[in-house]
This record gives sequence, structure tokens and C-alpha cells, in this order.
Amino acid sequence: MPPARMWAGRGRRDAARITNTSKHTGRMTAVLTIRADGEKLPILFVLRGKLGGRIETNEFEEYPEGHFYTVQENAWMDAVTRHFYVEKVVKI
Repeated sequence: MPPARMWAGRGRRDAARITNTSKHTGRMTAVLTIRADGEKLPILFVLRGKLGGRIETNEFEEYPEGHFYTVQENAWMDAVTRHFYVEKVVKI
């Protein structure tokens, strides 16, 4: 079941509240990494899909450069995604 709520957006002046979202928001995970020296690494986007599927073969070329993209059935960080993360993102 995808998440049904998210935290309030940036720029709010009142206390953060949880707002409703659509069922499609759980289709991506963004991995943000900052090294101890303060250097920000490129974002790793884990999209919901299958390895070798339509998203990976047709859509990745259209995504903005400078970040890394991979797919996983639930858009989670599993062992394969972690290996990709260590090999591609952390070793920059």
C-alpha cells in the first residue's frame, strides 16, 4: 500500500502538518548524501519498475543529467540498489 500522507511543503509559516497525497507518490525514493567534509553527492533516484523494463530502457535518457537513476520493484533500497549506490555514487 503506498503512503497516503506527506509532510507539509517547504515555505510554510505555521507548524508543519501532514497532508494527504495521491497513491502515486510512493513510486520513487530519493537518496541524498552529504560527506563529512560537507560535499554534496549527486542524488540517487530509485524508481518503481523492473530492471530492463520500459522505464530503464526508454525513459532514463530523458531525465536530467548530473544524478543517478535506477529501478526496483518497490522503489526501495535493496541489496542490488545498494551495490549500484556504492559503485556509482559514493566512488565519485
